[in-house]
Amino acid sequence: FPRNALVTSAGLSVCDWDVAGGWLATEEIAAAAVDWSGGILGPVDTPGFIGLLDAYRSAGGEPPPSDESIWAGYFVKQLNWLEMHVRRALDPPTLEAGAVAAHRLPFLIPRLARQVAEVPRWVELVRVHLGISGRGPVR
Repeated sequence: FPRNALVTSAGLSVCDWDVAGGWLATEEIAAAAVDWSGGILGPVDTPGFIGLLDAYRSAGGEPPPSDESIWAGYFVKQLNWLEMHVRRALDPPTLEAGAVAAHRLPFLIPRLARQVAEVPRWVELVRVHLGISGRGPVR
């Protein structure tokens, strides 16, 4: 997530582990391609999405699969994030974390639905990145 990273003289540094857990490298890069190209707030920016994958691959990283399989793990983690917010929102309203979580829920639920609807486009963008003939135009 962009706001959880700092640019330092040594490169990017993670600055928030909140409820972080282990991800496969291909899941991590797929999530980064979405998050860093605007997919958190709206549709992903095509050049940003493909540019991030190109840079990762140029540095020796393994690209994500060119099918829907990679997004299952992505959405399981999104659902875990949503569950954490629901649990925190059920805490007493005097707790700051509960108030923040309750404020975020009306945004997080529609965001998840919108992202699920975008999976075919994300798959097509990975195909474009890999040079695989796609199923249609990328919007």
